[in-house]
Amino acid sequence: MRREQNPIIDAYSHCGLSKYRPIEEVHGIMDRFGVSQAVLIQHLGEFDNHYIENVVAADPDRFAGIFMVDKEDPASKDQVIRWARNGVLRGIRFESSSIDIRPDLWHTAAECELPIVVYNETTFSHHITQIAAF
Repeated sequence: MRREQNPIIDAYSHCGLSKYRPIEEVHGIMDRFGVSQAVLIQHLGEFDNHYIENVVAADPDRFAGIFMVDKEDPASKDQVIRWARNGVLRGIRFESSSIDIRPDLWHTAAECELPIVVYNETTFSHHITQIAAF
């Protein structure tokens, strides 16, 4: 990542081709407002992480990336491991309810030493005990 005296880092940003702005527009907005780095978070419902992967790989000093897997997909645990080993995207995003539905994915992410970004859906309160225990 770039080093500046007082860098501005957007720790939660979206980009994309089907939803949100493409990375070219994100670059322009970041430059306009002096944002030097950003963490690109995969948006809900999108499990093809290649766009964000390509953005991060092309400019790893400016971007870090967070991926998602489809908790309904029987191969999702293997996908967590594959994306973690790939090393380009450095964290995973889960819906809070997935702690009840697929705790194995949370444990796999932890074993892979991935930071976990939790989307709170309506509220964390229904899942806070499980998340806290995790």
